[in-house]
Amino acid sequence: MILLLFLASWSCVKRDTLPIHQGQLDLSLWDPRLRPVLELAGEWEFAANTVLLPNQKSTEPAFIKWPKTWENYNQGYASYRLRLKLPRALQNQTLALFIPFQSTAMRVLLNGEKIFESGSFGTDRSSSVPSRDQAIINFPAQEDMEILVHISNFHHSRGGTWYAMKMGLFRDVVDDRFRRLIMDSLVIFMLLGLGLYFVFSYVVNRKPLSLAIGFTGLTNALRFSMTSSRLFEELIPLGFAAGFRLEYWSLYLLVQAYVFFAYLYLRTIFSKHIGMFLLICSLLVNAKVFLSVEFFSRYLFLAHILCLFAILYCFYISIKGLRKNIWGSVYIFYGSLTIFTASLIDIILVNILGNFDFYVIQYGSLAFLYMQAMAAGSRELVYLQKIRDEEEMRNHSYAQLAKIVYPHQMKMIQGGKILEDTMPTSDSEAVVISFDIIGSSRIQHEKVKKFLRDTFSRCTQVMMEGYDADKLQAPAYRIKEVGDGFLCSVGYPFRTISGSKANDALRLAYRFHEILKEEAKVLQSESPICCGIGMALDSISGFYPESGAKEYDVFGRSVILATRYEAMRKYILDENRESSIIILQSRVYESLDRELRDGFNRFDLQQHKTIVRDDSGAAVLYYKIMA
Repeated sequence: MILLLFLASWSCVKRDTLPIHQGQLDLSLWDPRLRPVLELAGEWEFAANTVLLPNQKSTEPAFIKWPKTWENYNQGYASYRLRLKLPRALQNQTLALFIPFQSTAMRVLLNGEKIFESGSFGTDRSSSVPSRDQAIINFPAQEDMEILVHISNFHHSRGGTWYAMKMGLFRDVVDDRFRRLIMDSLVIFMLLGLGLYFVFSYVVNRKPLSLAIGFTGLTNALRFSMTSSRLFEELIPLGFAAGFRLEYWSLYLLVQAYVFFAYLYLRTIFSKHIGMFLLICSLLVNAKVFLSVEFFSRYLFLAHILCLFAILYCFYISIKGLRKNIWGSVYIFYGSLTIFTASLIDIILVNILGNFDFYVIQYGSLAFLYMQAMAAGSRELVYLQKIRDEEEMRNHSYAQLAKIVYPHQMKMIQGGKILEDTMPTSDSEAVVISFDIIGSSRIQHEKVKKFLRDTFSRCTQVMMEGYDADKLQAPAYRIKEVGDGFLCSVGYPFRTISGSKANDALRLAYRFHEILKEEAKVLQSESPICCGIGMALDSISGFYPESGAKEYDVFGRSVILATRYEAMRKYILDENRESSIIILQSRVYESLDRELRDGFNRFDLQQHKTIVRDDSGAAVLYYKIMA
């Protein structure tokens, strides 16, 4: 796309140039349909420090190329003259001249009549007023015509002619100018769009690279609008001094933007001393622009040398970046090569060939802007890949963590909470259920492990039915698996669903027994597979260990007593050893609703001359034999 823009712009600049020899141009065979717009570039009659009058003959005529700056002197005034012979067929048709500004004041006469003046032509500094004005002037065609131009310069280091005039039919000259303005507008608005996009990106993401790219885009748009067709001044007249200052300052800012980006991108290998040197020189160059045009234009070569040095250094560190395998250095390398080549071409065109009509640096900078975006994009891809990898690792970690913590804990951890704050650790009370499969070690079936695994898995699922992460509510909390059974608590750390710990615990125990019977069918055992269930209501607390893995656990008297009451089955089941049994502490039994107490038998401990270990004060317990 950049190449297409370059070629399109070049086609707008370069027009058919007819041979102008010793101030004469024969256009008697000119056909505007074949060559619509002609550049009046060639050998004009020239008189230094002389004001030629219309049709005045020079005693010793001299000739000079137009465009071309003055070689032997920079300030003064001169006259240029071109005589044309036009086709008779064009008689009285409307022709037009596009007259660009020259250095630095100009007066144009056509057949002795003044048709245009840029600034005010004068023979000394006091009478000469510089200007950057340019215009399209229409006139009726005549067979023989004389174009007489007076140019004076006392305000710039380079006097003479910078740009060639263009001539053609009025509509062709206007169309040619319009096409060039449109082409430049497309490039400028593209640069403005890119620049503003990256500036706004910086406002959002605060990444300095975005600011550097945006700075490059905006300065390149400014530079482009101040050269070529000078669109900026077509819209906003700036005047002579302001126009030149902005034109040159945009070039220096463009190089500074380039160096700024290279510094940010390759900061680890960018020399601090050279960086400081470039910064100081840049400040001096920027300050120099705001002095008189005559002064700073005289020392342009120093600024150009500095720009070339800065570009060469960035080119050098881009090579170092390639050797060190710094990601994206290849884009900086090609961008540096492009902008260095463009700068060198412009220096040759301006300083050696005296061509001010077409600059390559804008297109080199446009290519570099593209390389900047590619470099920043490649770094962003690396960053995004890193983020994706970290996200995948984090998701994997969360997935693994979800196997050992509850969903509400995951949510709290993701919200910034520490693990220790995700589960209750205060003192409370709960009904603890101790579930044990009686005689599981005597089961010889090949699927016994699957039977145990499926039974415990289904019981755990029942404990989590109706789990509410926001209310921290669930039927039960699985404390641990113990041998061929498990412990779970009702009422802590999860709140009960119905509000009654004892009621919920008993219903849960019945569910566990039903699950055991359903899973036991797979064994097709001749003797029944039974379980013992003990339940106790007492104190309980949660905690995280001070050292080692921070695994949540609960402890308390209720945990101990539940196992003790389940163990009492051996004193109760003397004659019914092949039956499942639920054994309740008296606090649990008395906390049940009356209808839930039905079917339980009272077991007097004193009468049977036995005690419940760790609960010697207990006088009775309650049990139920289940089919």
